[in-house]
Formats: sequence, C-alpha cells, structure tokens
Amino acid sequence: MIKLEVACNHIQSVETAINAGADRIELFENLADGGCTPSYGTIKISLEICRSANVPLFVLVRPRSGCFYYTEAEWQVIQTDLQILEELGVDGVVCGFLTADNQIDFNRLEWLKNHWSGRVTFHRAFDVFIQHQPEIEWKNAIKKITRFGVERILTSGGKPTAFEGVNTLKKLVQISENTLSIQPGSGVNSENAGYIIKNTGATEIHATAKKITTYQPVGSSSYFEADAFEIERIRESIDLIR
Repeated sequence: MIKLEVACNHIQSVETAINAGADRIELFENLADGGCTPSYGTIKISLEICRSANVPLFVLVRPRSGCFYYTEAEWQVIQTDLQILEELGVDGVVCGFLTADNQIDFNRLEWLKNHWSGRVTFHRAFDVFIQHQPEIEWKNAIKKITRFGVERILTSGGKPTAFEGVNTLKKLVQISENTLSIQPGSGVNSENAGYIIKNTGATEIHATAKKITTYQPVGSSSYFEADAFEIERIRESIDLIR
C-alpha cells in the first residue's frame, strides 16, 4: 500500500488528517515560509493525539525559513530542539543541512546519527543540492545519506512542485535502489497524486492538502488547515494503485 504523509501546521489539522486516513503526520508551523519548527505545546499535544491513533509523528526541525546553511548559533538551536524532541519521544524528525556551497553537510548528519535515536527524513534541502550539483553526485550523496541512518528523502525533484519534477523523481527512485525511500512532495493533490506515484515508482507521498479558513468576522484573518475531503480523495487515488 502506498503511504500518505500529511503535513500539518496546527492541532486541528493533525486530528483532521488522522481521521481522513493519513499514515503519518509531519508537524510544522509557518506554512507561508515553507515551514519551521513548531512550539513545544503543539508538539506535545500532537504526539498525544498521534499515539492514541497509532500514527507516527515526525516533526520538522528548521529554525527559520530561507537557506539550509546554518550558523553555529542556529545549529545550537537545532541541537536544543532535537534534545527536546528526544525527551518527548517523537517518532522522527524532518531536517536537512547544507554547507555554504550547497553540498550536503555530512558532519552535521553524523552528529544527528550519534545524538538522535529516532527516525529521520532528509527534507527539501536535497532539492537545493540537486539544483547545484551534477547527476553523478546525486547517487554518491544518497549512498552517504543512507549510511547516516536517513530512511527517506522528501523532494520535489528540484522543481517547484513534484508534478513538475516527475522525471527527476523517477531517476532518484532508480538511483536509490530501495536503500531509502524517495518521497515526492510539494503541490501534491488529489488530481496528480496517482500520476506522480505511477510515473516515479515511489511508494509514499507527502501532501499538505490545505484549505483556507477565514476567521470571523469575515476578512479579519485567514489561516490554512487540513482539508479532510481532499485527504480522503488523495487516499482513494493512491489506494487504487497496484
């Protein structure tokens, strides 16, 4: 069965996604800027919800938006957040570290392997890497990432959306040789999820499946939340794939 991970930016979305059929939750905040590390309270309560439903919770560890090259001070923030997540017993983290010249930062991945006992998804920092490096380097990077205990790479194939990156995603799936999972993400919806899976060979997919909700009085404020109907439609479309 193809696994569906739903990215959620608050508690209500976590509950909605689980009830609509998500296999795993990625928790984050600051959707408008691509996601950052959520608050302690959001993580703690989300973990309780996920545990009661037997659904794994992965938390995004990213101290700010922008590039994936972090200063020493930012790295200390990341290390502190990871320690807190370890103490809480979160199932996994979603993170990615690059050097100043857009190479994978294997020194920091080594630190992660030695100090984090849970599961790891390397996120879309990988898209920046493949945009700046030749294909020959992709395979070497995937082999090394695997040795550091990473179980999947969340990627759009170096394009703005996974739909646009289908051809590259297919290459990455082939290059990985099942040593880790290539998980398409970005712009995934009920109209294209099945196409992306069929044309890449991926075995799991990542979607935000969001809708805009306006806080009353009308026009005063709006926010994104998970759309149960859209998640159900994505679930149905990928469940048809054999």
